[in-house]
Amino acid sequence: MFYKLLFLIGITFCCFSNDSFITNTSNFDKVEKSEKIFLLIFGPQAVGKMTIGQELVKITDLKLFHNHMIMEPLLSIFDFNDPQFRQLVKSIRSLVFEEIARSDLRGVIFTYNWNFNDPNSQNSVDLWSQIFKKQGGKIFVVEL
Repeated sequence: MFYKLLFLIGITFCCFSNDSFITNTSNFDKVEKSEKIFLLIFGPQAVGKMTIGQELVKITDLKLFHNHMIMEPLLSIFDFNDPQFRQLVKSIRSLVFEEIARSDLRGVIFTYNWNFNDPNSQNSVDLWSQIFKKQGGKIFVVEL
């Protein structure tokens, strides 16, 4: 249902299939209620990732875990480029995703500023995806 909303507002919608991206949204209709959903919304800063996520929460049974929820509290302690900041952000995200994947929650919408020039960004997305895949989850990716 909500992928139709995404198309209406002109968002590219993809999903993982055999570890690669595809743009076939018919897969979303085939997600069973028992399967976890990891919906990653990515794009540049201030493009509306969190706003779209907040709207999707209203029409789905997914929870929103946006990038600011971790980064802002840590930025009050560490600078953005501090290695401690990077490690904490990475560790906390992974822990949260692991708990969601094992929980009774339907799934999560996560917003992220994916840096395609940084291999660590791709590694992070792969790690998060694997956390949900290990629990039989489906991975969906939206680019704004």
